[in-house]
Amino acid sequence: MEQGLKLSNAQHIFLVSSDLIACKRVLDQIQSEIPPSIKSHVQPCHHILVTPFVPAVLNSIIEEEGLSGLVTLQTLSWEFIRLDRNILSLENCMFTDLYYHKDTTLLPALARGIWSLQLILGSPKLTLTIGKHSQRILKIMESMRQSLGSSNIENEIGALIIMDRHCDFIAPLLTPVTYAALLQEVVEINVGIATMGKSQTKLDPDKDQIYGEVRDTPCSEVFPILHGKAKSLKSEQNAIQTMKLSEMERYVATRLQKTRDLTRQLAFHISACQLIADTLSSDFQTLQKIEKWIIECKERKECLNHIERYIGLLKCRTGNILHKLPNWNSEWNSNAQKLKLLPSYFKQTEQKGRSSPGYVFNNAYIPLIVSSIFNETKSGSSIKRCRKSGERHQESRGISKSIELHYEWSTWFLTTKNGSNMHCWWNYLC
Repeated sequence: MEQGLKLSNAQHIFLVSSDLIACKRVLDQIQSEIPPSIKSHVQPCHHILVTPFVPAVLNSIIEEEGLSGLVTLQTLSWEFIRLDRNILSLENCMFTDLYYHKDTTLLPALARGIWSLQLILGSPKLTLTIGKHSQRILKIMESMRQSLGSSNIENEIGALIIMDRHCDFIAPLLTPVTYAALLQEVVEINVGIATMGKSQTKLDPDKDQIYGEVRDTPCSEVFPILHGKAKSLKSEQNAIQTMKLSEMERYVATRLQKTRDLTRQLAFHISACQLIADTLSSDFQTLQKIEKWIIECKERKECLNHIERYIGLLKCRTGNILHKLPNWNSEWNSNAQKLKLLPSYFKQTEQKGRSSPGYVFNNAYIPLIVSSIFNETKSGSSIKRCRKSGERHQESRGISKSIELHYEWSTWFLTTKNGSNMHCWWNYLC
């Protein structure tokens, strides 16, 4: 708490994450506010909301601090936040906890968030999990449905796909080419609010006309679009000079505020484009080329030189680094080709511009989950449940062909046939 801040209300509420260090700081603050002579039976004035769950050890810490009976603990569950027209996010990063610390304590909180969302949208007609963490989440959700109930709302969601990040580490490591993706690389974005110096803007395509138009455009094409917008605004300002009084009144009433908002948005995105260009500079094209070579198992010597020069693996033996790079005979490369994750390995007439499922990475790579859904909507498949034991239905094609190729990537799968009208929403555990 800031020094010198005087509180007028006797009831104090602290919102804190489940991190024990953060919780300990809150308890220290409460200790400093409670007079030594206060009795434990007095009505608690300090309340701690812990998100997304209350660690079991926290109650013991409260007792050790002598605050038992003087502090109340409540859980504040994670809920999804709408970031874009069709994007909901919990705005949390579980990657380090899950894959580095091997800590799965956040999985129940994630399961509760998805269960809570289904209370609003209804349960999906189909659920697909890929990976052991995803399977555990599904089991927790089933347990919650049995104990807490489920929604009676008519299904609005065709399918729920929960996928472990370890099934596709490539996608988050590649450098994207679209404006929205590169903006994430260079600008601080928190709950959809982009901050650049003292300037802030809400990245909402419904409210930010400029962002809505250029967000999915390759960054190299964005600046000419913004330049055209600037010229149009300049022409509008020049036209104001020759307006009659009645025209001016109409302009002020109907257009002036929109023009001001557009000017502010344009200024932000021009500055963002310049920041992207300054940050990536000439290394961007080289990085794109090296990443494509690594994925396609080409020019291994040049890839190795780049890794040594920029990533700093000089202490490792060259042979060890070369062994880490994929090759034509590697299991990953074989699966990637069979799953059609590498557009350059197969011909496809649709793979042009934004109609390509891999356009975000300049058609160098198609993320696994995108490829699966893309193939499903193209061909469709019959309901199929696959387990490691080998149980199968014979009527399967489309995405089920892909699923059969990566048993080692997941524990069990479920696919369905529902044509192109199926609406899917998914969650990466990362």
